[in-house]
Amino acid sequence: MDFEKHIVEFFQSENYAKWSVLGALQYLSDNVNFTSASLNDISDVLRKQLEVLSNHKNVLQAAKNKAIKLRDNLQDTLANRAEIKKFLEIQDLKFAEDRYKVNVELSVVTDKTAMVGKSSEKFAQTLNNINNTDDPIKRDDGENENVEQAISIVSQATVNHVQEENENEDKDDENEKMICVKSILEDSITASDDAKALTDFFFNNFPRTTIMDLRPKSKFSLSLDSDLQKKVLHEIFDHIDNKYITNEIHEYLTTFFNEDHSARGWDDAINNAIISDSDSEMIANTKKLMKETLPKFLKAFSLAALNPLRDITTLEKPHLNQFVHPIIDSALWIFARVNYIYGEIPLKGLKTKIRADGVGFLNDVINYPMVCGEGARPGASSVDDDVKNARSMAELYNHIVISEADARRQLFTDLRTYGITAFKTEVSLSMMDFRSIYRLFEVDHFGLPRDWVDMPNFMWLYEAVIKWALCINETRNGLVEHRKKRRVGRYSEAIYAKKLSRLRD
Repeated sequence: MDFEKHIVEFFQSENYAKWSVLGALQYLSDNVNFTSASLNDISDVLRKQLEVLSNHKNVLQAAKNKAIKLRDNLQDTLANRAEIKKFLEIQDLKFAEDRYKVNVELSVVTDKTAMVGKSSEKFAQTLNNINNTDDPIKRDDGENENVEQAISIVSQATVNHVQEENENEDKDDENEKMICVKSILEDSITASDDAKALTDFFFNNFPRTTIMDLRPKSKFSLSLDSDLQKKVLHEIFDHIDNKYITNEIHEYLTTFFNEDHSARGWDDAINNAIISDSDSEMIANTKKLMKETLPKFLKAFSLAALNPLRDITTLEKPHLNQFVHPIIDSALWIFARVNYIYGEIPLKGLKTKIRADGVGFLNDVINYPMVCGEGARPGASSVDDDVKNARSMAELYNHIVISEADARRQLFTDLRTYGITAFKTEVSLSMMDFRSIYRLFEVDHFGLPRDWVDMPNFMWLYEAVIKWALCINETRNGLVEHRKKRRVGRYSEAIYAKKLSRLRD
């Protein structure tokens, strides 16, 4: 019997605080049939897995301590604990009741197993007759048919069993790689060695911090080993930087915004940026974004001394509502089909009451908020808004996880939420995922161009918002596609309900 697979599953699915020998046996009983005669084999597998957990470098120290305690007391627990003895007695009784029901164990329960169960006695008698009959001509035709039918079923069962064993071995190999990094529901998920090393460093040096801030100027990033930081950033951003801002987009924006135009000339240039059938989808969408958002800046620049962007002490709402929010609104709709609403939006249904300056909704049947934005208040520091927005992103993440689980959908481990933070004329575009801890990244940042001399800087502004919007589009599409997967089973739903309780509280 494949005890190891299910014992590994038990330790991966349960919080280490709930690990116990009886719990492992109960989980095993839910998945395979066994009796007290298998206790030695089960004991060996339990000891092996506890040994792995107690020595693995990427397992939390508290979990290691629990594994060591269970391992050291395993023999005494199995031999002397009353609840273990009672459990094994019940297992033996269950087996005794069922021992006549199934004579051939198949990997898939179909109508074939019922047929084998009903004909097992006749099959045995037929085999006995074959052994006692020298002349094959004298064998009964009905017996020959039964023999061929039963042998065919048993042969297929054997093939299925071998295939299942091979699959289980592959899964066991994968389990070794999945121990260290956890999803928000504490399930093991794959991660690179660099991501594991990053997680270890964080928990060892920042044990009281709830969000791993991987933005370049954060205290955590400044304390990281440069080589490790470089590897992790390459792992996250190579795909984003190389795929989303293509040479075609970069060259178009560079050429357009480095032209030497007068004020009137820039108006004509944006009016003449006509979308043609020969344009790629990316170029067409980029032109559309520019035509919707650039004229507001050109108008402000034309106001000369009255230009609101020249005064960096401008209050929050005027420059946010006139310049930042409209760009975000257009970019999210054009490139991600996300509906962005701005103006002190209350986020309902979350654990804590949150009001954001801007919120981007999934624009789907289930209209999840996936993006939140925050602008600096007069007299506030950029740190204040960073903290508030990071917490809001974590709340959005939890909200989506809980809502998906309530609908019995599988956890989308590649889920990310997104944020905008504006401080004076500086805008930061960020994203958050979860790998044993919430991880905060800066996708890009830009400064708002403030006058005609800054026209070349629009290239960086548009590249930043397009890249960020395409990240959101990838997450949105991934979540929608993930919903098509099979719903979680009842047992997994019960486990998830317990794990979700800490997110709901």
